[in-house]
Amino acid sequence: MKRDELNEEQDFWDEFAGEYTAIQSDSQVNIVGDISAYLAGEISSPVDTLVDLAGGSGKYLLGLESLTKKYILVDFSKEMIRLAQTSFPMSQADFQLMDQASFLSRTSNQSYDVLFSAMNPAIRTKKDLNEILRITKKRVYLLRLVQEEESLFSPFEEENDELKLMARYKNWLDTPYQSHYFTYRVEEVITKDFFYDYYSDQLAPVVLEQAIQQIFPVQDTAINHKLLTFELLSIDLEDCKGGQV
Repeated sequence: MKRDELNEEQDFWDEFAGEYTAIQSDSQVNIVGDISAYLAGEISSPVDTLVDLAGGSGKYLLGLESLTKKYILVDFSKEMIRLAQTSFPMSQADFQLMDQASFLSRTSNQSYDVLFSAMNPAIRTKKDLNEILRITKKRVYLLRLVQEEESLFSPFEEENDELKLMARYKNWLDTPYQSHYFTYRVEEVITKDFFYDYYSDQLAPVVLEQAIQQIFPVQDTAINHKLLTFELLSIDLEDCKGGQV
């Protein structure tokens, strides 16, 4: 990523950090608790070092910090780092304000026992993935959303390329790995006004009117049924399938 593009990305996340953290806190999906419990079963005793790459405002901090003697949260947004430090003042975490490319380039081979990264937008190429594997000794855990279906919105949305990234990671790997899936079904009430405002600039007026008539024939609200599936990719760097770190 070019420096200007990186600066734009940093500015965006600095501005969006507070809202993003609030949205995540209000989520009906308990992915944080479920991932934390799963990793606690995988990592039988605290490892020496664990990196939370693109760790944001510390969404997974509490679940991960107990699994290691030294927890390192890396993120390129100063506002995300500030929120993490403010939200977890008692944490002994090492907070590092750094973009992914810089962090990886400055890190020697096999520097950390475990690396975890959730919904990381910066793992885009085989080189990115190989660099993450290079700096890790034991195991890499990558978490991504791989399925998202919404009864009210999916029919009008284009295919989300982000949902394909995990499949690409697996195609690039020549290292043993396992996948574990976390599936959630949730419901939310959507108002006609919200639906209209959301699509007013995206759909042709006639298409939007037809959708409104179909979804809200009588009432001004409708239930949106959501199906979300997350995949946790566990990449074993010690050639041990199964077992524990």
